[in-house]
Amino acid sequence: MGMYNKNPFTFAMNVITPVVLTALGIIMLKLAECERAKESGK
Repeated sequence: MGMYNKNPFTFAMNVITPVVLTALGIIMLKLAECERAKESGK
């Protein structure tokens, strides 16, 4: 297991960060779609 960091906090951050960033990207995409739908509905 040389690829993984010995520090559990660092390992957790390495796992959580991409998941959170991906989720944020999806949320922002959905928000943008909602805004566009509102504007076209006016």
